[in-house]
Amino acid sequence: MRWRSAAGRRAAGVVASAIVAVLVGAGLFLGTGVSSARPELSDVGAWLASALNGEVVHANGLSGQVDGRVDLASAEGDALKVVQDGSNVLVVDESTGKVSRIDATQLEVAQTGKLSAAGTEVVMAAGKAYAVDPRGGTVQQLDPLTVAAVGTPVTLKPPLGQAGIDKNGTLWVPVPEEGTLVQVNGAQKGKAVTVGEPGDPLTLTIANGVPLVTNSAAASAMVIGSTGTRLQVSLPSTVTDAGTGGLLVPAVAESDIVPVLAPAQGALVLVNTSSGALTTVAVKGGKLGPPQALGRRIYIPDESTGRLIVYDTVARKFEPEKVVTGKAGPLEVFVKDGLLWVNDQFSETALVIEKDGSGRRVGKYDEALGQKDTPTPLPIPTYTPTKAQPTRRAEQPTGTPTSVPTTSGTAQATVTVTATPT
Repeated sequence: MRWRSAAGRRAAGVVASAIVAVLVGAGLFLGTGVSSARPELSDVGAWLASALNGEVVHANGLSGQVDGRVDLASAEGDALKVVQDGSNVLVVDESTGKVSRIDATQLEVAQTGKLSAAGTEVVMAAGKAYAVDPRGGTVQQLDPLTVAAVGTPVTLKPPLGQAGIDKNGTLWVPVPEEGTLVQVNGAQKGKAVTVGEPGDPLTLTIANGVPLVTNSAAASAMVIGSTGTRLQVSLPSTVTDAGTGGLLVPAVAESDIVPVLAPAQGALVLVNTSSGALTTVAVKGGKLGPPQALGRRIYIPDESTGRLIVYDTVARKFEPEKVVTGKAGPLEVFVKDGLLWVNDQFSETALVIEKDGSGRRVGKYDEALGQKDTPTPLPIPTYTPTKAQPTRRAEQPTGTPTSVPTTSGTAQATVTVTATPT
């Protein structure tokens, strides 16, 4: 493992400054200014944290190569959370609460701010940004360009669930103590949509820009519109058994299929937010993280093994697992720009995976930008799932969808093979 010391980063900064000075002079002499000398980042890419280096890097999604790097001078090995929405990029130091805005054109920290309370989460999408304090119950709009507070905070009944922003820029906040999903627009509290009984565990996914709330106590999944529930689907009883905090869902999904995982019960439920159809898959692993959907596949990080469990929804079988680090440790997994990104911010390891299942490694620690060498292919998994068993019909979800429109017929649930290491 290799990382640059603070002194090394300062030396690199001096060299970079000298190069910029030369480019500025050349630009003025030629009459073109400095804009042509600025780095151009790939439109299909993502910013990834490197906590040990105290920096973030931008990786090209098509090549896996690093084309941008920003040093966070105050980061001292703390865990970092990258929140990105188009050209707006905020980095949260999860130990200190410091928020840094990255200027992608200059490759530098442009503004900084400080979150008011420990555990505050930053949510950003559709050009809007909010700081949500789950324990304090406050929601504060932020200016994504200055990291400054905008207007007065909105107060809700704590504790709050993971919030999300829909395609129209409305923030949706689960309030489990009231059994509601509350809209927030700027400093205004909007309509509260009833999605359960007070105290019900609620989880939220923004699926194709629309809120989907899962209620494990009621075993239901609801697609929410601006005026209320648009579609409600009954889930298998294994979801109810998950209990408080037992469900794992992606914060954002770029497809109609949203995976819902009850890790203790070994149940993966695939919810089709368009038709209301369901598929239930039995899955086993160690410390599993929120599942992600990309193309025809579902990816589940197993932080106990440093691998991704892969399920093909069309073939209805597990594929060979993808090795990420091959050892226990936290993994960040998310979908952006039609690609799946996997990052271990405490090592050099990062992957980018395409819709066809192929992937490549990202050289986060490579010193050169735009390197020409061929990206390293993913390592071959050390084992494959057990042979598929004949499928059988599982318990049908109880109840009938109560919203408009209702699904036609009864949603089907299918149990398939369990992925178990040999």
